[in-house]
Amino acid sequence: MLHDIKSYVDHNKFLQAVEAAKTAIPNKFCIVEHLADVTEYDDSPDLTEIHPKDRDNIDFRICIFYPDKDNKIPRLKPVCDILESMQGVERAAIINIGPKSIMPKHIDDMERPLYEETPFYNVFTGFHIPQGELGVKVGEDIIADVSKPIVFNAQIPHEAWNQTSQDWLSLLIYINNDTFKKEQ
Repeated sequence: MLHDIKSYVDHNKFLQAVEAAKTAIPNKFCIVEHLADVTEYDDSPDLTEIHPKDRDNIDFRICIFYPDKDNKIPRLKPVCDILESMQGVERAAIINIGPKSIMPKHIDDMERPLYEETPFYNVFTGFHIPQGELGVKVGEDIIADVSKPIVFNAQIPHEAWNQTSQDWLSLLIYINNDTFKKEQ
């Protein structure tokens, strides 16, 4: 199930954080030394037949940061300043999905059952989005407009693809789900 960002108590600040990321990081080369190849440190399987390390169509890099701790990436300071003022933010990440690349179907915690409710929602929004075929799928929902926040429980199987010739940069924030108003 997808959730509405407007049900988050600090949704306006979230949108400010996305704009700050867009300004602070005009392209991946500004933070490339902080972007880790997910397949180099995450050895967990995904929900497909082929292990991510055995694929040739994955260029998925991530920079995880904790806004309320000693952040060593000066370029992210404007983003961190906003995130620190937001309720329920546990951590955040800049995600780069490279050209002609996928993020295979997966859940965030392979130790937990599929669809189990977690204490945090993932809030994902693209801020440098190439034109062309790209998108996100959460459960059965396919989202083509990745410029708008996608809010979901990370134990729901999700995947993404970028079939363009350019990098796709996004902001991912893990927000305590208690800071969202209960949806009717």
